[in-house]
Amino acid sequence: MRNFIFPGLVFSALLMITSGCGPKEFNLSTQTPKKMFSEVAQSDSIIISGSDGTCEIEYSPDWMNAEVTDSVVYITMKANDTGKIRKDVVVVKCGASNISIDVEQGIKATHLELPNGDEIKLGKEGGSQELVVVTDGSVKVEGFDGIEAAYDGGKLTVSAPKNDGNRFSGVVKLTAGEFSKEVKVSVDGKVCTTCNGAGTIKCKACSGKGYTFKFDPSPGIYGCHACGGRGYSYRVPEPGYRDGKGKVTCPTCKGKGV
Repeated sequence: MRNFIFPGLVFSALLMITSGCGPKEFNLSTQTPKKMFSEVAQSDSIIISGSDGTCEIEYSPDWMNAEVTDSVVYITMKANDTGKIRKDVVVVKCGASNISIDVEQGIKATHLELPNGDEIKLGKEGGSQELVVVTDGSVKVEGFDGIEAAYDGGKLTVSAPKNDGNRFSGVVKLTAGEFSKEVKVSVDGKVCTTCNGAGTIKCKACSGKGYTFKFDPSPGIYGCHACGGRGYSYRVPEPGYRDGKGKVTCPTCKGKGV
């Protein structure tokens, strides 16, 4: 009985040792699952999270060079003079696990257009909106704090979480080669109660008309100085006459709207 148990224990121990010597599995992730490159030769890096740093490149296309050191993937692109957009993946292997990164290299852009307009407005409850982008090159997107902006498949997607603070706005810049466009983005929120977010109020001096009628020094219409008007008009405006805007900067928010 003793001789039978001892070999069994030895076999179990060996099985546990050999099973523990195999490649380790990791829960790999990256904040850059897709990387876009323009047509020119260039380099960039991508961080892989979740490994012990012992990784290798399992696959990369021949139109780039990919290396990995301490969980950082370094990609060097060759110039794309094929006239066609190139798409492929870089596969990084860490232990028994691997992760794929989509890579795309565009061609030299000949145009960049926003046929549906250049403005996006999001409510204070958050959400996302899309704009169609027409181009034949790779698009680089530059956003701003508080929103997420990304380009994919001919569309610019702008999203924002729920906004419990003040209304804010900014510009998302799109660049394709030598061409660039700007998209105005605003996210609704708390606004100035005096001007209701407009940043201006009606000019009290002219009651919002931009001009006043006076008898002194001469009867006629005068451009309202308080809101940017000037000059005198009676039947025929004198040279340099102009109406005011009818609005002045809000004294509460100093024109900020919030």
